Amino acid sequence: MTYADLFPDRVRTLVLDGIVPQQDALGVTMGRDAQRALDLLFERCAADPACAAAFPDLSARFTNLLNELATPLEVELSDPFTGLPTTVELSRELAAITVQTLSYAPETSALLPLLISTAAAGDLRPLAAQTLLVQEQLPRRSHLACASV
Repeated sequence: MTYADLFPDRVRTLVLDGIVPQQDALGVTMGRDAQRALDLLFERCAADPACAAAFPDLSARFTNLLNELATPLEVELSDPFTGLPTTVELSRELAAITVQTLSYAPETSALLPLLISTAAAGDLRPLAAQTLLVQEQLPRRSHLACASV
């Protein structure tokens, strides 16, 4: 909106998806909000007998998984887009970004208990596959390393 005000001759169309007052810093609470969403997911699972039985101690398992990924691990899997063999270097940061991104929508947050439990049990392929899918939605970064085999 500021750009449109400053350069009205350069703006033909403006789409507002949502607004934030200019005096408010956008994204300041992003980490806290993401953690709250994850904590609520863990609480809902623990309160649901079927979920709690299938995915016990989900919060602790996730913490342990992130600690294990402090040293990145190479995960070999089939690329979810091409089906070809690929390798993902899965790090703590990349796993956290993937989980945070998946927590934004009910359809993908429903996958998190299974993804976390499977990864915590030693099979990192489903989480790594979701990482590849998430990477397609995010700007390329050098630390989001994937290489085809």
